[in-house]
Amino acid sequence: MRPVAGITAQRYWQNGYSETGAGIASLHYDDMTRNSVVSRLGTAVEFDTVLYGARVLPAVSLGWAHSLSDRSAKMDVAFASAPNSRFTTRGADMSRNALELGFSAEMIGNDNGLSVTAGYGGSFASDARDHSFGLRVRLRL
Repeated sequence: MRPVAGITAQRYWQNGYSETGAGIASLHYDDMTRNSVVSRLGTAVEFDTVLYGARVLPAVSLGWAHSLSDRSAKMDVAFASAPNSRFTTRGADMSRNALELGFSAEMIGNDNGLSVTAGYGGSFASDARDHSFGLRVRLRL
């Protein structure tokens, strides 16, 4: 069993773009930059066992994530037909807190240099769910 603590910081850039096909209702979006800072606190339990002659390392993690930054997207917009009439549109506020759950298992072959890792990660907030799955195969030559 081990504690897990950390902070993740991300910066996202998106170039401006213009919609097409809506005539005078087409919108032009300016460049956008978003910052995200999330703290995490939790615990992980890992095992080390042998199964069918291969070393298996299963792990389970449980944690809490807390957003320290702005939780909604804001974009500066104008109608393409009236580019000087700018306004700001704002997305929905996302929850600051989320429960995070993870499962993984790594299988390491003894003689052939093969290892396989499979995992799941889930983030559960009151207004959003995020699921990720992963599979990695490594072969030592």
